[in-house]
Amino acid sequence: MININAPFILALTVIIFLVVIKWIEWFLFQNGSFPARKKRQKIKKTDKEIKNTRLAVFGRKLKGLLFFGKADLKRPWYTGIPFAVIIIGHNLALDFINISFWKDMVVLWIGIIAASWFSVFSILRANKEFFSEGDRRKRYIRTQIAQGCLTVIIVAAVVGGFIVYSNHKDPDPPGLKDSVDWVIEPTYDAEWPEFSEGLAAVGYRGKKGFIDREGNTVIPFRYNDAGSFHDGLAAVQKDWRWGYIDRNGNVVIPFQYGEASEFDSGIAPVKKDGKWSVIDESGNVRFTTEYKTIYPFNEGVAKVEIQDKKYSERVTENLIDTNGKLILQNGYAMNGNFSEGCILATDTQTGLNYFFDRNGNKVIQQSYFTASDFSGGVAAVGYGSIAYALIDHTGTVIRSLSEEEYYDFISCREGLVEVNNGKWDFNLGMSDKVRYGFKDVYENVLIPVAFSAATASNEGLIGLEVDGRWGFIENPLPAAARGFDPELWKTDRTQIATVEGMPVYAGELESRAYSIKERSPERAGPQLYKEAFELIKAEKASEKYGKNIDLEKIRYQIGNTYYKKLLLPNAI
Repeated sequence: MININAPFILALTVIIFLVVIKWIEWFLFQNGSFPARKKRQKIKKTDKEIKNTRLAVFGRKLKGLLFFGKADLKRPWYTGIPFAVIIIGHNLALDFINISFWKDMVVLWIGIIAASWFSVFSILRANKEFFSEGDRRKRYIRTQIAQGCLTVIIVAAVVGGFIVYSNHKDPDPPGLKDSVDWVIEPTYDAEWPEFSEGLAAVGYRGKKGFIDREGNTVIPFRYNDAGSFHDGLAAVQKDWRWGYIDRNGNVVIPFQYGEASEFDSGIAPVKKDGKWSVIDESGNVRFTTEYKTIYPFNEGVAKVEIQDKKYSERVTENLIDTNGKLILQNGYAMNGNFSEGCILATDTQTGLNYFFDRNGNKVIQQSYFTASDFSGGVAAVGYGSIAYALIDHTGTVIRSLSEEEYYDFISCREGLVEVNNGKWDFNLGMSDKVRYGFKDVYENVLIPVAFSAATASNEGLIGLEVDGRWGFIENPLPAAARGFDPELWKTDRTQIATVEGMPVYAGELESRAYSIKERSPERAGPQLYKEAFELIKAEKASEKYGKNIDLEKIRYQIGNTYYKKLLLPNAI
């Protein structure tokens, strides 16, 4: 299989350019002489004057340098074999070896030059008698060198122009790469990569493959495109068709689809011959549909787009279950993603929002003007233009939210909120010069707002782009601080401090802060964590020395960078 990547395209460009030069050479010197020109209708200068103009002299010299005057030489059929072997063999080898782009280019150029000289000397040998006369051999070699130099200049200019065009964004500031600690160095040319089931689909030299959390290549870079792993399978594209592979790179479902989505609950939507259907993990069709689009399943339901048969431009959205049955009632439009057993949908007449389960029933009878998807057992909702709150699955208000807290929550992933310095223009959209970073929900900037692109935290890793290449860093928050998960608070053993020599874990502090927040919703931010830490300090000291201890004399040390920002902001 030929890898359609940057080196392949560049090599192909070189060959095509050389072919064009040879065709021009043949056209100019058919039967060994320049074809006769048509007589001009009006002659303004004598033939001698035309012959001796500077432009004419320059043209003859250039023609003599670039093109050999006898193009009907014998050209053995095998002169093109080295080119075919180098291009095809090189690209097939990419499935088995990994070298840097520039080393790859050096090897490729050496191969092209070697193949070119093989062609030259093959023609010299095949026309040995012809080249034995005069300086024909010398002139022929000179024209071939000139053609090669011209090829390099033209191709380099084209490639350089393409690189400048594709990197039109402002260059990254010096030292940006060193501003964070990389788990996986920025090496890949992926598009918005994220980890899923311990693997990430990333790009390298124009092809997609998979790496693990240590940056090891688990599945070679051999695919045109690739999705994420779900249920142990990933959709990948090869030869412009989609199929599915397992975590070892084995093809489980053959490449036969025009489009393919990720698996969930053992099924996945695919498009074949213009129709969407749903298949199981063996590739068997569960059911076929007439929907315009089926999006990936999530928790056993999938969003679908339904095209009006009478008015093709009219498209509505709904949900289907694993049997293809529509879930939402007429008159409701989706407004979010299915998460934790429910989805937000809007009454198209009133504009109010409700949460529905997978059977199409309202989970919470209360209506909301706006709301987020559920995450970690809670959702942020808006009762109006200024009233926001955090609710659980029963609709019970856990605490009030400010407008800033609401918008931070709905864009929060694993405890981090993406921030940028860009300005939105209604006509132009977001500026190309925008830079991204991350903060926590308490406004502490944890990752500098300096990166040209970034992906949200997933499985504890964040993708960042530096100088056109993607790498990964670890989420700077301890696991316990990445969401509202009481079970995680109990099990997270990330030590963040000591009190009289006894450890304090992240889960302890998060759980205590949340308990205080439940009782007193007005408490928030660093002050909340300071209060929680003071209570833990008192408990730890009392446990060791009894109740009669001066709290001011308790010895403690905070060793976690993130919690230093919350508890000792002046020390950072």
